[in-house]
Amino acid sequence: MNGKEIEEKVKNAFELSVPDISDRIMNDLPERKGEVMMEKDKSEGVKVADIGNRRKAMRRIVSVAAVLLLIVTGIAGYAVYDRNMRSVNTVSLDVNPSVEIEVNRKEKVLTVTPKNEDGKKIIGSMDFRGSSLEVTVNALLGSMLKNGYLSELSNSILLTVKGKDAETLRQKLSSEIDSYLKEGDFLPAVLSVTDEEKEDDGFSEIAETYGISRGKARLIAAVHDEDQKHSLEELSKMTVNELNLLLGRKEQKSPAGISSSGEASSKAYMAAEEAEDIALAHAGADRESVNFDGPSELDFEDGVMCYEVEFTYEGYEYDYEIDAITGKVLKHEKQKLEKDDDDDEKIPANTEDKAIGVSKAKAIALRDSGVGEDEALFEKAVLEKEDGKIIYEIEFISDDIEYEYEIDAFSGKILKKDKEKEDKPSGTVKPDKDDDDDDDDDDVKEPEKSESYIGASKAKSIALSNAGIKAKDAKELKCTLDKEDGIYEVEFKYNGYEYEYDIDAVTGKILKTEKEKDDN
Repeated sequence: MNGKEIEEKVKNAFELSVPDISDRIMNDLPERKGEVMMEKDKSEGVKVADIGNRRKAMRRIVSVAAVLLLIVTGIAGYAVYDRNMRSVNTVSLDVNPSVEIEVNRKEKVLTVTPKNEDGKKIIGSMDFRGSSLEVTVNALLGSMLKNGYLSELSNSILLTVKGKDAETLRQKLSSEIDSYLKEGDFLPAVLSVTDEEKEDDGFSEIAETYGISRGKARLIAAVHDEDQKHSLEELSKMTVNELNLLLGRKEQKSPAGISSSGEASSKAYMAAEEAEDIALAHAGADRESVNFDGPSELDFEDGVMCYEVEFTYEGYEYDYEIDAITGKVLKHEKQKLEKDDDDDEKIPANTEDKAIGVSKAKAIALRDSGVGEDEALFEKAVLEKEDGKIIYEIEFISDDIEYEYEIDAFSGKILKKDKEKEDKPSGTVKPDKDDDDDDDDDDVKEPEKSESYIGASKAKSIALSNAGIKAKDAKELKCTLDKEDGIYEVEFKYNGYEYEYDIDAVTGKILKTEKEKDDN
């Protein structure tokens, strides 16, 4: 209801409650016979009193007074409405139940609306109208705890605030929610969003399509951006705790626009090692004989939380999906590994447990070079097998000097080292045409210590760094030199996607990048 509508209602009510008394006032005036009274007075002149004119004047005075009273009453009425009845903030709480709270300027509750069936359950028969926002939020949290929606097994809650001074209110409420839940038997994970509600951000469309809050729409969009294999519809059906677990898996604790505190609980699920043991038993392999392709992580497939377990064993690659609650094998694949030039350079399982560690290897290289830790920019520090030896390959730059070290992984002995000025030529210098143009080996055969080219190792490092992927986690990592165009072509696979990079062979600038779903 706008100001004009309020004023009109007040005016109508006032007219009904305040009668026109002008006639009664005029009738109470004393009557005198004759229409004109004349009094002769030389000092004052002649006075003429017209009773009819007096009555008209009185009517005008009364009308003006009524209008003024109406205006004052209307203004006061609108002020009361604006202070008590108009919504200035919307607060949404999402766990799996979703509720929306409308509050006025005094943080008194106007309405509490369930956004789904679980939301109706936690509201029950409670009527929050006129209650303070703090009391209402605490009551809803208590109902979520009582009904088992919040527990040590599922401890995540999402708070969304929009409207007047939304950021200040978000900070206040997120702190209060965190404190309230910490008084229980578990530590909570509180996600919170200040919703500026821009028309072109796309969250309103997502929220409307799937019947969720804009805050949850922002949350599922963040997960979808990290892993497009999950559809928005699939993600919209997940609880906030499940979504929070997927974000934690991506090591992105605070996606753009989302603040977080605490860690999502995984106590409802088995440990990753248990899932790995189930997959190994199914494959007939033992832990000491396999190479795991990175840590086994929780994922969401076909409405079920599961572990993705990937490893290589006796020339085959195994992919498993294990139900994270029941341990059931949901999916398994086995395929022969493609012959790779690096097959004979595979590092035995559990080597890192016996090695000195990458941190110590870096410290050895820095100590030998005389470069301080805060002065070095590391481009590579990995465990590799070369010529039958397990080594740490360490590369870093300091003051435009490139340092390269090969350090025995077990003794820490420096096996090889090199140091040279970092060249940054202005143009691409192409090798002679007599060179082998069909050389597609992963370790590119280049002119000896070319003064122009950055090298295959550095090209790989640039691509992996841009993708945010560790070298040990990348599959089928290849790097070829296109001598004619003066570029390195870097390819690798990770987490169901294929990555391709074109990198300037001289400057190291990324010229082109592609990421697409791996259909294999």
